[in-house]
Amino acid sequence: MDDARLRFLFGTVPPAQSYADEDGILALLAADRREPEPLRAVVASQVLADDPPETWRAAARLLEAGLGRHDAMDQLVLALGPLIDAMTTDDTQSFSFKDYLTALDRLPLPAVADVLADYVALAREAQVIPVDELEQRVADRFGLSADDPLAESLLNAVDRELLERADSPLTMLAPDLVVHLPALVDGCVLTHRLSAAEQAGHHLDLEPDLAAFERHPRPRIGDVDLVRDGDRWRGPTGWLDHLPTGAVLAVRAAEDGEVTIEALSAEPDARADLVEALRNRYDVEIEEPWL
Repeated sequence: MDDARLRFLFGTVPPAQSYADEDGILALLAADRREPEPLRAVVASQVLADDPPETWRAAARLLEAGLGRHDAMDQLVLALGPLIDAMTTDDTQSFSFKDYLTALDRLPLPAVADVLADYVALAREAQVIPVDELEQRVADRFGLSADDPLAESLLNAVDRELLERADSPLTMLAPDLVVHLPALVDGCVLTHRLSAAEQAGHHLDLEPDLAAFERHPRPRIGDVDLVRDGDRWRGPTGWLDHLPTGAVLAVRAAEDGEVTIEALSAEPDARADLVEALRNRYDVEIEEPWL
């Protein structure tokens, strides 16, 4: 086996028996790179078997052009994605093996990191935007056609990166709206009743009252950083002791992460029209599949 291929795939030249089967390939890929991506194993098998030879030729060309081996692998995965989608949906008319070979010749696409940065910037500017419109705007910025299977593969990779990460500022709401939560709720006030358990544990529960603040990446009070621990903010010992147990708190979170908390002297009334609006919005949300 060509050492260059092995170094490209695994970052080293392992013994032949270690990549003799799929389990071995997966183990080597996982040791090299923690992020799970099943399509990397498919690409690796193609490179090792030289079938099709166009896969390794594309990889070598990308490396010669100056891409790092991880970036080059990501590009190959982007080209493979539409073919796997077509095969798993029995729709090989939409993207054939021949189309895959053509896609390899079209690489490189814009880097996922570059597209991701524009995706976030556009979402932040809009605050709330339909995902199709956002993807079209991003595609336009990079001179891509949003209905091109390769562009769709790239945008799907960006969607997964941003919407599945707990520290992403973006989330998805029905019906298919991308929301930049820190920008949307910048300066908003949410209320929450402080419990004795929270004070004793030095944490503030975000679910459900303060859930809109969950996407703030670096929450802090003054110079004190709050640690995101699941669905709560955890602070230093005693940081909530000055607040009365059982008090209703007014909590603000600026887009830059600055948090302010104060105890209200009187509990606000729950307006009937607001309760009805929230209930109606909830009913719309749970009509979506899997919600």
